Amino acid sequence: YVEVWTDILKVYNLSVDVGFFESFIRGKSDVSFLRFLMPSITDEQIFEVSRQKDLKFIETVGLQHKKILNEGALSFIEKISNSRLAIVTSCNKVAANFLLKITGLQNYVQVVITADDCNKHKPNPEPYLKAITSLNTNSEECIIFEDSLAGITSAKHANPMKLCIFTGRG
Repeated sequence: YVEVWTDILKVYNLSVDVGFFESFIRGKSDVSFLRFLMPSITDEQIFEVSRQKDLKFIETVGLQHKKILNEGALSFIEKISNSRLAIVTSCNKVAANFLLKITGLQNYVQVVITADDCNKHKPNPEPYLKAITSLNTNSEECIIFEDSLAGITSAKHANPMKLCIFTGRG
């Protein structure tokens, strides 16, 4: 995503490095962070930037053939495959469906909530509350895994039984 956003945002004279990505983009919907960075951006511009980002992301991931899942993620999902699983992501539906397909996770997930499915995005709890409702369960029965500050805040306010935070470190 750093590479993709660098290319997309250069026309706005914004440079994206890992620190910028972690601070302003990771875990946030395109709408949220673009409005924060550029308050005068129009809905049409956001739609176009977001569309370009999804296409470039899919192209970049397809060309690079990089391993996308964290080590052990698929084996963990396989072990809990009898559970009802949801993906709650700040990605748009196009990118989320692409990622689910190339990772094979679509075979295990019953519900996918994307930025396109919500009026309020992470850090608001709406995405998680929609997933919980769609799984026909309640928050006290849910375990949520998150890797971004916006996602952690969103998950925390959905009141899950447990919130597991992935820092990317072993």
